[in-house]
Amino acid sequence: MNKYLKYTLKGLGILIGILALVYLAVYTYVVFNKKVIVEQVRQQISEELTGNVKIGNIDINYLSNFPMVSVMLENVSITDTMFQQHHHPFFTAEKLYARLSLVRLVQKKDPLNGIRVDNGQVYVYTDANGYTNAYLFAGKKEIADTTKPRREKSIIKKIALNNVRLIMDNRLKFKLYDFDIRQMSCDIKTTENTLYFKTKNRIFVHSLAFNVKRGSFAPETQIDGPINFTFNKDKQQLAFQDVSINLKGHPFVFTGNFNLGPAKTFMLKIVTNNIMYDFARSLLTKKISTNLAKFKADKPVNAVAEISGPLNGGDPLVNVSWASGPNNIQTPFFDLSNTSFTGAYTNELVPGLPRLDPNSRVQFHKVKGDWQGIPFRCQNVYIDNLLEPMVNADLKTNVQLSTLNDLLDSKTLKLTSGQASLDITYAGPLGQNNNRNTYLNGKFKIANALIKYRPRNVELHDLNGTIIFKKTDVFVTDVSCKMQGNRIEMNGSASNLLSLIKTNPGKITLEWNVHSPYLNLETFTPLLRKRNSVATVSTTASGKLNRMANRIDEMMDQANIRLNLKADKLEYKKFKADDLVASIDLATDSYNLNKVSLQYGNGSMRISGSLRGENEYYQEAKVKVNMNNVDVNKVLYAFNNFGQDAIESNNIEGKLTTDIDVRMDIDRTLQKTPQNLAGYVDFSLKNGSLINFEPILKLQNFLFKKRDFSDIHFAELKDRLEIKDRDIKINRMEIQSTAMSLFVEGVYSLKGNTDISIQVPLSNLKKRDEDYKPENIGSDAKGGTSVFVRGRPGEDGNIKFKYDLFKKFRKDDKSKEDKRKGK
Repeated sequence: MNKYLKYTLKGLGILIGILALVYLAVYTYVVFNKKVIVEQVRQQISEELTGNVKIGNIDINYLSNFPMVSVMLENVSITDTMFQQHHHPFFTAEKLYARLSLVRLVQKKDPLNGIRVDNGQVYVYTDANGYTNAYLFAGKKEIADTTKPRREKSIIKKIALNNVRLIMDNRLKFKLYDFDIRQMSCDIKTTENTLYFKTKNRIFVHSLAFNVKRGSFAPETQIDGPINFTFNKDKQQLAFQDVSINLKGHPFVFTGNFNLGPAKTFMLKIVTNNIMYDFARSLLTKKISTNLAKFKADKPVNAVAEISGPLNGGDPLVNVSWASGPNNIQTPFFDLSNTSFTGAYTNELVPGLPRLDPNSRVQFHKVKGDWQGIPFRCQNVYIDNLLEPMVNADLKTNVQLSTLNDLLDSKTLKLTSGQASLDITYAGPLGQNNNRNTYLNGKFKIANALIKYRPRNVELHDLNGTIIFKKTDVFVTDVSCKMQGNRIEMNGSASNLLSLIKTNPGKITLEWNVHSPYLNLETFTPLLRKRNSVATVSTTASGKLNRMANRIDEMMDQANIRLNLKADKLEYKKFKADDLVASIDLATDSYNLNKVSLQYGNGSMRISGSLRGENEYYQEAKVKVNMNNVDVNKVLYAFNNFGQDAIESNNIEGKLTTDIDVRMDIDRTLQKTPQNLAGYVDFSLKNGSLINFEPILKLQNFLFKKRDFSDIHFAELKDRLEIKDRDIKINRMEIQSTAMSLFVEGVYSLKGNTDISIQVPLSNLKKRDEDYKPENIGSDAKGGTSVFVRGRPGEDGNIKFKYDLFKKFRKDDKSKEDKRKGK
């Protein structure tokens, strides 16, 4: 055997022998002085503790703290003076081991330098009136007789707890701290001002409720790991820093301090990385956890929680912050993927106000991610008042419109192509709260878009424009597109749109301004057709924005649109006009023509009226038209002589001024002749002339055969024409011309019921000079001796004129009038 090993073993043997002899000596001393030692320990405990102390048994123990010698106390209990009322013992222990210092024992000093408790409980109780048994912590040293000499106390250097329940139940301040200390060992070192504690722990937290009404932090949570902390005697402050422990197996770093002096405050900071969102949420109070449960993340985040406040009452201040790399987020309204962000929670948004849900905020910053294939960015998102959550957020994105089309799945709009960019800020409720609190500010830009309006089957090509949101109002600016082959420019606005779109789309009024250098109205006739009923087209993302799409559809279907239209040139078949200015109200299958003016036929026109859908094929039209100094031949030409052949555009010239008030049924394609006409036309034709007008030419068969009736100029021609269906009643009308004087009355009918009487005064026998200027004498003038000619349809349907020698027309007309009046 190596001599060095031999010497080593020999030395160890001697050392063990010496220790054995020492321990034997200690054992012998303890055996012979057992009663003295037990009494000394009992006396020290009695002096240290206040209250009713009960000990079931006390004895010397050698094995439990070997090689140290302990006094074992069994079935220990300490109760306060009010125990019989509240029934919460301050302290209980199945076994309490008081570790002894033999040196101090021999020196007749307090020998206690360590404590171990097995299967016990500490219950610090405060009732609703403020009474507490916490005074037992003070011990008799606080109330001892100061006249007696003070004995040097021993210093506790070791504390061990096994299966000890620590409960601090404050019914006055609504606090409940409940810890199940399954195993804890604590080494204590001391200096003049500071105690140093080094612990190893396995603790189960049942409750860490700073306010039981709000719930507990870290409920039912296992805590494992060493905790080293200090206690400053002067400041009465317990503190620890960067303590690494595990909660439910996940590592956390704790820093904090507890001021146990007059201030009675605390601060606790908790840091952890790579923690799952739901797990982190489970460590917060039920109320906070429930609020945060509206959001989910399927990948870990880094989090920091800071909790601070009073120890003797009131809600603590809670601040939680977090950061995440690419993550998948779920919210009550949409899911986000590949999203990175930072965020925070506080229960004191406004300092000084109660730390409750209405004063709480959840916030996210530097949010960047993807939603249904749409990339987006949010610099800031704030959710305030978690009782009735209100959101403030900014959003930026660029997207292909076809992507939105798939998501909206709208019955009204089809977004076929183009790009869109969105830059808005939103303020409003997270849930279905008061819609008047919903505000948007920002812009939505569209470029090179193709959008189809499904109900009318109308497409907008090359659409470019900007939608501006200002609170609840919406403004559309700088919009240009091609619609039905017409190039148009548009802008518009809607007041309180964002509120009404949710509550009452029928009350929405859109102010819409349209300008076009050239407008062909014939291409817009599809707008008069019955709205198509469009079925929803299912897509893979159907329903993602279904609620929004339905609201847009309702708005498009029910909203009232005020259309302010301007066109430099206007055309409808043969009708051509300039400088169109119109104000039109568009509602569901109806149009109100408020003010329409235009330049036409070297004169002007003003139009008002309405269109109302009667059925699938016809609309009821009510129209008032004023023409001022318009070329009458152009009017007849443009409107195909109004469906009659009595006088055509090439037969007449002059300046026409009219007031027209009629109603009729027009077909939605504008291809058929209007039906059920009723109304009147007040007209004045100045500087008029008839050119090769066949009815006048036919008069040559009866009168003035040698006169030229091919070009007749006449004085102002004016009358009221009464229209009933397709019959036009001509009230007695005076015609003073260069050829003759006439009085005309009767009915001109497009249904074959024409019956016209022409009175030709015999004064016409005198031939008129070439420079003769005709002047009216009044339609009620008798006209003197006259010849009467009556025009009625012949067998071939053409008007035939015959002498009415016995004025039968007037007799028939009077008979019809009497019959109409019931005479």
